[in-house]
Amino acid sequence: MDEKTEDTYTKLFTQPSPDRPFRFETKRFIVRPMRPADVNARYVSWWNDEETQLGNNRKPQSWTHERAVKHIHWFDNKNNFHFGIFVKESKELIGFMSLLTNKESAIAKSNVVLDRSYWGKNVVPEVRAVLVELAFKRMKMVKFKGLVIGRNYPSIFNYLTMGFTCEGVQRSDVPFVGGGRADVYHFALFPEEWEARKKKGSAAQKKTSGVSKKKA
Repeated sequence: MDEKTEDTYTKLFTQPSPDRPFRFETKRFIVRPMRPADVNARYVSWWNDEETQLGNNRKPQSWTHERAVKHIHWFDNKNNFHFGIFVKESKELIGFMSLLTNKESAIAKSNVVLDRSYWGKNVVPEVRAVLVELAFKRMKMVKFKGLVIGRNYPSIFNYLTMGFTCEGVQRSDVPFVGGGRADVYHFALFPEEWEARKKKGSAAQKKTSGVSKKKA
């Protein structure tokens, strides 16, 4: 995360817009709560796609438009959030994220689903940073958890890329919808670790910028 991105997050969380309390922007995307009007055939297809659901160890859901709208209504966007991921230029919906917070334990969890056309394009670390900031800064969570099926290698990579620590692996812990059993990886991130990572990224960005200016 570069210095400019960090400054943007600071402004978003210390000066939220009253009419858009949970609308955030990253370098490439707009992240905001999903509305019933946002539900389209593409959104429904993610719930019904075998390969997409496999990453969450779920079978295709056979959802209808009405079932998808009902799902969106479940989130209060106060403690439990359901965000759409929209491309800035085109306003195209290319995925969604959910953030679940528990006030008693002060622990947050999330999941991210992307359209296949955006797999492998480094989207998850960019947009999940919004959830991490929201959980720690606004919701005052003390820990951010991630549970990943061991066969979901892209998700494992994304958590490690963002500085999450693997706290342990439950071997052969759950039946796998693709057959056999699967391990479950437990990841965690704490506020002080996240802040340290941001500062390290900012320092690296300044150093890189300095080298570029000297070469110029």
